[in-house]
Amino acid sequence: MAIQGTLCESDYLAAQRLHLKPRPMLAVVGVALVIAALGAAYVGRSWWLILALAYLAGVFFIYMPFKQRRTFKQYKALSEPVTVEIRDDGLFFKRANGEGLVPWSYITKWRTNGKLLLLYPASNVFHLVPASFFPNQGSFIEFVKLIEAKVGKAS
Repeated sequence: MAIQGTLCESDYLAAQRLHLKPRPMLAVVGVALVIAALGAAYVGRSWWLILALAYLAGVFFIYMPFKQRRTFKQYKALSEPVTVEIRDDGLFFKRANGEGLVPWSYITKWRTNGKLLLLYPASNVFHLVPASFFPNQGSFIEFVKLIEAKVGKAS
């Protein structure tokens, strides 16, 4: 079975958000720390703490998306059509200027949000497969189930 499509900027931005999404426990700890910092800033009238929180918000919500959009525009291979062939020995990615097999055993973890799938051969490197590459959502869900069967539970 083979699927094909072309990534768009919104796919890439969504993939980056999913990649940065913390585990649930870390998210709870992070929210608790932000709330504690806001409380401390309010009680102590600490402007440097408020500025630090504003800086972090600016980095996450303004700078990082800007940088990710720029990366997508600069890295021409991301916007080329890609074909992903599902094989018994792994996934075969083919683009106009390159191709390669990613064996199942090389995929160390994976994540999905129902709209796209990230396959990690290393902790900070991923292959992106959006649901838009499939003829329908059911086919994408079957693909996710295949990944779970071949690689294990999502992390």
